[in-house]
Amino acid sequence: MLLTYTRTGNTFQSTPLQIPASIPENALWIDMLQPTADEDRFLESKLNIEIPTREDMRDIEPSSRLYTEGGNCFMTASMLVGSDTPNPTISPVTFILTPTILATVRYGEPSAFNRFSGRLLRQPNNLDKAEDLFFHLMDVVVDRLAEVLETNGHNLDTLSNDVFANRPDNNGDSMMNPNTNDMQQVLKRLGVIGNLVSMARESLVSIARLLSFVGPAAELWLKGESQSHIKTLIRDVRFLTEHADAINNKINFLLDATLGLIDLQQTNTMKVLSVASVVLLPPTLIASVFGMNFTHIPGLQSPSGFTIAMILIVLAGILPYLLFYRKKL
Repeated sequence: MLLTYTRTGNTFQSTPLQIPASIPENALWIDMLQPTADEDRFLESKLNIEIPTREDMRDIEPSSRLYTEGGNCFMTASMLVGSDTPNPTISPVTFILTPTILATVRYGEPSAFNRFSGRLLRQPNNLDKAEDLFFHLMDVVVDRLAEVLETNGHNLDTLSNDVFANRPDNNGDSMMNPNTNDMQQVLKRLGVIGNLVSMARESLVSIARLLSFVGPAAELWLKGESQSHIKTLIRDVRFLTEHADAINNKINFLLDATLGLIDLQQTNTMKVLSVASVVLLPPTLIASVFGMNFTHIPGLQSPSGFTIAMILIVLAGILPYLLFYRKKL
């Protein structure tokens, strides 16, 4: 699908472009969403450029993602898609910036594009050049990534409080009482947050490379104001990348803490089983002695033999328990 954004006076209009219609002269942005081969060839002939294929956009080499051709800038960045869904992904988006028009090629739907197009139709401001649209679109993309990091940072703080929450014991004292099932849910939530933050960081790194490239590549027709805008965006992206690193460090800390609490819970369970085994060992020994198949066993024929054996078994169980209780094991 091809959408053209044209400016008429103080308003922008979004119009689907049908092949073989001509591109409006006042078009500033052509958005290509999942373009077909025919649509690629049509725009290549109209704009006199070569549009990267989907396979080309997936290449990770900088020379394949960032290059100039005929005075035009071809830039491919990894964009976060579906951050509000259970299955977020990374999708490449190509920006083709020329002195007169901006073209975007994408096979995913980053929410920043819908947000920017809606804002463009409502409040066009002073966006009357292709580079103005490009830089304001990048503003929205960076703002969206900042929202993703902020939201997941808050979620991580809440998760941290859940992990280290102090729960009162039977005596009213504050203590940590981790539950293994709860900790397993914490691990899953940490995995979801960590995956999303890693994707956001990957997108930020890709955008930083794009911004560092476009300034020198288009310096002949980008004015000083645009160069200042690039520096501001690079600074914002650098800050957000550092923030993503801090969140990842906290995720690793919580992951280690959660695994430690699970190990602690399992250790406590094994300690209870060990104490129970030691407490039951003496009574088991006494019962085994009196259960031997011998003819002459002291007290076997006595009327009170059973009572005495039961008393010994009970005492043999109580004494080790009192010892462990006194030592608070």
